[in-house]
Amino acid sequence: NVRDAERLSDVYTILSAIHQYASDNESAFPEVIQEEEFEVCVTDASSCDGMYDLSVLTDNQTYLVAMPIDPLCVTDETYCTENGTGYFIEKTQNGRITISAPLVEIRDDITITR
Repeated sequence: NVRDAERLSDVYTILSAIHQYASDNESAFPEVIQEEEFEVCVTDASSCDGMYDLSVLTDNQTYLVAMPIDPLCVTDETYCTENGTGYFIEKTQNGRITISAPLVEIRDDITITR
């Protein structure tokens, strides 16, 4: 499925941006990411309540031009929460980052931890 391929690419893009940020900031991930899973907020959202605001990655387009958005959220906003990307993120107890795409259609799961 083309949308699942896009989701997988988006997950890797977000994860790579987070790790590049950490590389530039003494191995520290963005402070907002904690050991609880929340949806990632879209770029320039009016509110990110209940979501992770990763604008530190898109500020000045340093790591990302804009936060990727799940293809179903782009075509039909009812699939995602308001201002949500459809992608979820958390930090594991071991300090690793996990990103998932729960709107997967064909595959069983798209979850990447690094």
